[in-house]
Amino acid sequence: MYAQKAEAINPREGRLQFSRGKMATLKTLNVGDYIVLDFRNSRGIRIERGKNITLKEVTMWSLPSIGVISRFMDGDNYFSYTIERGPMPEGAEVPRLLSISADGFNYAYARKGPIVENCDFSFMGDDAVNLHGIAFYVAQVKDDMLYLIRPYIGESFTSIVNSGDVAMSIAPDTFDVKDRAFIQSFELEPSASKDLLEIAEEIWQSKAVKSGRISVYAMQVDKHAMSVEAGDFIEIPAIAAPNYTIRNNHFRDHRGRGLRLMSSNGLVEGNTLENIKQSAISIGSEMTFYREAGWVENVTILNNTIRDVGFDPVMHLSGTHVPGAISLFHRGATPETARPNMHIRAINILRNTIEEVGGPAIHINQSEDVYVFGNTISGSNLLSQSSTGSDYDLDTTQPISIDFSKDIHVYPAPSVNP
Repeated sequence: MYAQKAEAINPREGRLQFSRGKMATLKTLNVGDYIVLDFRNSRGIRIERGKNITLKEVTMWSLPSIGVISRFMDGDNYFSYTIERGPMPEGAEVPRLLSISADGFNYAYARKGPIVENCDFSFMGDDAVNLHGIAFYVAQVKDDMLYLIRPYIGESFTSIVNSGDVAMSIAPDTFDVKDRAFIQSFELEPSASKDLLEIAEEIWQSKAVKSGRISVYAMQVDKHAMSVEAGDFIEIPAIAAPNYTIRNNHFRDHRGRGLRLMSSNGLVEGNTLENIKQSAISIGSEMTFYREAGWVENVTILNNTIRDVGFDPVMHLSGTHVPGAISLFHRGATPETARPNMHIRAINILRNTIEEVGGPAIHINQSEDVYVFGNTISGSNLLSQSSTGSDYDLDTTQPISIDFSKDIHVYPAPSVNP
């Protein structure tokens, strides 16, 4: 957790000093500063295998992890609640530094995305909103049966994966889409065979896996219609929380990202995102580490206000891949991995106000068919360096920076004030 003043997080404090394009000194710690030790265990509210749920008029003051986590959902699910620092504890001399220790809202493995409306989240230890799906690891392929493994037990994927859903085979390095096929069946295996346990141990190297805590799913597809092999990943877009709305919320004064969107078919409208350490809105998959979802398409970002974001030091290093206040991003297994043929698609970035940000106001990478209309930008690239994102050959020096993309439409010319 980053050091911060007791009274509030100020994204301008701790700006970097650069010398010859490299990070020379990092002035984020001073004598007398307070330090948060981020602790995570359990969660506030967990909703699993729900349908047509409404959660509102709830205020969270202090939690040891995620505020609301929701998994294996269907139907129309509505969320409207508050996260804020609670009253000063008895005997304390300074206000609380955090409200909760992790994400405000984490929603995944769902046939339909949520409605998140009129929320006020502040002082969390991580992202405000995280929407995503899953990338299963293909351990074995036998004729038309794929054996997929996960380093967890007790999950409910069989409750939301339907026959007829489209499965996509994903290359393990570029994360390109190799092929698609309809799922014929999807079942949980009663136990893991010795050879599958050995594969899991080699991949994850964890005590839980070594004690046999893995799940194996047998998924049948028409093998003649799908190119897939052991070592690939499988994504199922129908369970990646598609068709969501995030409207009229206030996300502020926290670390991580504002909206971390790895789901398709969404509307992000009328939100205010301010004083956030990293990107306000990021769209793209996290296939390298968390294995969350894949390629995103058809999202509209409309009439949002973004200010004072993107001053986290890690956003301005050569290894960053999410440098913008609004970022459409991609990364392969390593910076040297070849670029895929696939793109993030059909994204509309319309009439947003973006003020005082560390990197580009809008950064577009590995994308196609993107419309950027009528945005007002004031005070962008306040920490951008020529070396920022250079490991991935990114250009991050312009208010609207575009890399490795096609059919990007910026019209009319943005209003840009230095």
